[in-house]
Amino acid sequence: MNHVLSKKVNNFFYFIFVFLSIMSLSSWNQFHTFFNFSSMKIIISLLVIIIIGLFANWNIKRLVLETILLLMAAIYYYLYKDTYIIPVLLAVVAGSGMEFKQILNVDFKSRIVSVLFVIGLSLFSVLPKSGDGAILTGFHFTKYCYGFTYPNILGFQIAVLTLEFIIIYAGKLKFRYLTLWVLLSFLFELLLNYETGSAAILIGVCTYYFLSKKIVNRTIRYGAYLMLVLTVFSVFIAENYNSMDGNWFNFNTLLSYRPEIWQYYLNAMPIKLFGNLQTINQKTIGVVGFGAFDGAYLQFLLLFGVIGIGTLILLVWLISFKKGLKEYKKLSLVLLIPIIFTGFTETNGFLVTYGPTFFLIGSLLIQEMDLNKSASLTSLD
Repeated sequence: MNHVLSKKVNNFFYFIFVFLSIMSLSSWNQFHTFFNFSSMKIIISLLVIIIIGLFANWNIKRLVLETILLLMAAIYYYLYKDTYIIPVLLAVVAGSGMEFKQILNVDFKSRIVSVLFVIGLSLFSVLPKSGDGAILTGFHFTKYCYGFTYPNILGFQIAVLTLEFIIIYAGKLKFRYLTLWVLLSFLFELLLNYETGSAAILIGVCTYYFLSKKIVNRTIRYGAYLMLVLTVFSVFIAENYNSMDGNWFNFNTLLSYRPEIWQYYLNAMPIKLFGNLQTINQKTIGVVGFGAFDGAYLQFLLLFGVIGIGTLILLVWLISFKKGLKEYKKLSLVLLIPIIFTGFTETNGFLVTYGPTFFLIGSLLIQEMDLNKSASLTSLD
């Protein structure tokens, strides 16, 4: 298979992956049974992308990276069967066989088409546009929003699409058009009452316009260290939260009652090397927080162990030691830095169904071209 054909086939299956992902985040599976957008279909689409990527260039680093990550995915499958760290590991492997700008372009186009498709289904009453769905799903926080099962899902997609739009088109469009897109995104996030999305967009925009390429590697390393700090801090909060203490009560309120929930899950699932089986039924109304468990660092640590969260931190840290690629590294930080910060209280950014981050990490770790001089922001087409 020649390079051009391989790339086109890869793009097609990447679109399939994104479409399956967005549909799995929608309410489709709750109302239509003739086709289920399951996690296994998402994993199969990732495996197809990996197989097609075998025709890309190979080197020792790629062989070692893919062998380790595939072995880890097999171990987690053996331990827990269908679990969402497996798609994360597979996405890094898949990204190692794709070009950086290829991932960004096909993801943006695939994601915006898929999100608009879900919204369109809700406008034609194929999916619910609004309403409470807790009775139907058994999960307290189900609240339909333009086809999705919760407003935050749509809000996060708007944030990802906005940051991708800036990365791809900042060098092509006039500043006023970019400003209009960003302002409209802020408006949508406000209407959805999703402050995290607004914060992610603001952090990403500041990263794009104010981060110097001279300190990009240092920034990536600091980002990895911050992930480690936030993981330890999350454990500290979970271990030491005291509902009878006034300061802890105020802090708990500030974080939307996450410390109380984190403590509940830490007591149920102690920290282990490879994590724990989910021991709490998140559809049980009687559990603390009604089964909600948000916060990527503690969640990945408890569910997938020190190895799981440690691998993600290590992958980010290793990017900083890759020679060259400073332009692409900076662009990746427009997505990565907001995810690192928001990961303290939310898990969305650490799931492959929500964005292309782990594909980009895989591409950066393997790509060999030195783009310090030749690449420009306008080359992403």
